Amino acid sequence: MKKRIVSIILCMILLCLTVTSVSSCSKPPEYAEVEARFKELVEASYDVNKLLFGEGLPTYERIYEAVDEVYKSEGEGGKMTYIYYHYLEDASLGKILSYKKGTIGSKRLYLQVLSAADSSKGEAVYVDTQTGEHYYALENYSEPEYEFYYSANDPDNYDFVRYDSGYLTVDDIKIAAEKVYSKDYLETSVYVALFTGAVINQNLSGFSARYIEYSDAVEGDVRLMMSNEYEPLITETRKFDFSTARVVKPGSKDLVNIEVETYLESKPDERVTVRVTMVKQDDGQWYLDSGTY
Repeated sequence: MKKRIVSIILCMILLCLTVTSVSSCSKPPEYAEVEARFKELVEASYDVNKLLFGEGLPTYERIYEAVDEVYKSEGEGGKMTYIYYHYLEDASLGKILSYKKGTIGSKRLYLQVLSAADSSKGEAVYVDTQTGEHYYALENYSEPEYEFYYSANDPDNYDFVRYDSGYLTVDDIKIAAEKVYSKDYLETSVYVALFTGAVINQNLSGFSARYIEYSDAVEGDVRLMMSNEYEPLITETRKFDFSTARVVKPGSKDLVNIEVETYLESKPDERVTVRVTMVKQDDGQWYLDSGTY
């Protein structure tokens, strides 16, 4: 009987030690242990949030390259004359007609188009009797040049991301995001909306991807484009008061919840306490597992 009691006591001791050991291993770290990494991730998330949920990337202004139309007229002896022309809108001069004759080396000329006669500009080169527009010669005029032109085949609801933005592909955006947020959070909560889009119901209502890689049918180039119909989820940065941060339950050695006071830049006196989750991934580093916006 005595041996049995001793055995029971030893078993209880071992059980207690095992429970204590497991509990110790599962205990989340103290805030001081993750403070530096938490601050680093939150501050890095400000720019990433703009990329994912805010204003997004800079895009090229939607300027279309002018395409000439052809005017044909038959002269004496049946000789055909070809005039290549297009209209453009000048910021200061208004409507402009650009044209040239279809001969090698011919110079392109320009006419300013006014809705009514203007004696200060001399005699009109041409008057459209149907519209009343007067065409006046422009000397030494040069068409404005732009660094990027769209074509008529490009999608209307997406704009090209600038070459100098630092992001040329979807993978470039993912690399930036995964330096801050956990892969699980991104793949389950973010990437579908950003890069895939979704159908919501049988009526095919839903949303389009925010970023796409577009292949030009003519040139075959693949370019990053951003939706011009997307409504940003955030319009300003949420700042964190790190002096108020504290670890709260639940948690484990690979997951920590931190409560901290925050405020929007435009409303520094309106404090909101939020809970931010961090998880440790296979590389041994902590990453944010919830948004900071």
